[in-house]
Amino acid sequence: MKFLKFLALLLCVLNSFSQDKEKDSIELTSFFNEKTYNSKKARLFKSILENNSSTTTTEEWILFFKNEETKNKNNFSELFHVIKCQSLLFIHEKAYDKSNEILYRFYYTYKNVANKNDLCNLLNILTKNCIQLNKQSELLIINKEQLEVCPTSASFYELYSKIGLADLAIKNYKKKVSFKKNGTGFKYGKDLNNIGVLYKRDHKYDSAFYYFNKSLIIFREAKQKNLKENKKLLDFWISLVKGNLGKCYLEYKNYDTAIELFIAEEKEAKRWFKDKVWPYEDDYFRDIAKCFLNTGKLDLAKKYIDSLFLKKNIYLYSKLKADYFDATKKYDSANYYNKLFIKIADSIALENKRESNKSILKLIDFQEKLVAQEFEIKEDNKLHQKELIINALILIFLILLIIILCFLIYKKK
Repeated sequence: MKFLKFLALLLCVLNSFSQDKEKDSIELTSFFNEKTYNSKKARLFKSILENNSSTTTTEEWILFFKNEETKNKNNFSELFHVIKCQSLLFIHEKAYDKSNEILYRFYYTYKNVANKNDLCNLLNILTKNCIQLNKQSELLIINKEQLEVCPTSASFYELYSKIGLADLAIKNYKKKVSFKKNGTGFKYGKDLNNIGVLYKRDHKYDSAFYYFNKSLIIFREAKQKNLKENKKLLDFWISLVKGNLGKCYLEYKNYDTAIELFIAEEKEAKRWFKDKVWPYEDDYFRDIAKCFLNTGKLDLAKKYIDSLFLKKNIYLYSKLKADYFDATKKYDSANYYNKLFIKIADSIALENKRESNKSILKLIDFQEKLVAQEFEIKEDNKLHQKELIINALILIFLILLIIILCFLIYKKK
């Protein structure tokens, strides 16, 4: 009955929309008509949630899926997709902790009955959430689970990078993607950029610049060759790499070139994300504000600094506001914002230190398991190769036997 009221309410709201909203109405009806949550989820997130539909609010969807969780508690297949919908809704709202809470509860409840592909899927979402939350110690726990559930697809470069093991991160990434020098195409360009990001995190800007620049060349070549990849996707990646190069130029104090690259990145990002949130917008505001502060264009710098305040990023806002007032020689105001920044920075540094210490302690035990797991995988691969060789030899023997028998029969005739 509640479901019918919910549906009736949605239909009433839909009737009040103009023709421009009819697509939402069609999509919502299609969502309810889909027979399984796997197909419902695919339809829902691409056509409704990601476009910030006014059909219904995210809070109403959360309540709806909470009720659906209760209804489908005895149907694991449907329940899995209901849980996934709930977790993605919280991610959509940037409530990563709540998303993790749902996923952890489901994962450990059904770990022994779910298939490994589903478990790996959940672990991948948990990994992305922990990266957003900067939870290195939780990443280690998830990585351990990946070693147990899906060892061949487990990757650890994000974790290594976050706790300062840059060389190990790059080595693991190259191994994960089977990186080869002098490659071509979209994937190679993407890998080059990602390696550059790992160097940038370690403040090795010359190495980062080398990989970003090479990545940009590869993407431009791919675009000129008219490869199968989506042109919009290539344009997006080209702009993303330009933004990364801009960060290097910012470090080199070549502010004019950095500004040019940042603006190019922002223009394409707006086109790509449209009404959705650009995840790196705060970084863009910070970096371009720095450039304008250092080139004396204070009014432009203030515009981007104030944008950080509107986005409630007080950490970045307070630091740049202190720099702005310092540049305008309002030293009392600069001192106030600098103290605010130091207070926030100290709190973040303390939390990061705790996370790092927990991570390093867990890493010692984790490395032993990782080495053992890699050895086991290698042994399994060797065994598999031996089985293939034996099967191939048996097949060849049978073919030869058939040929000999056919020859003998033919000879008797």
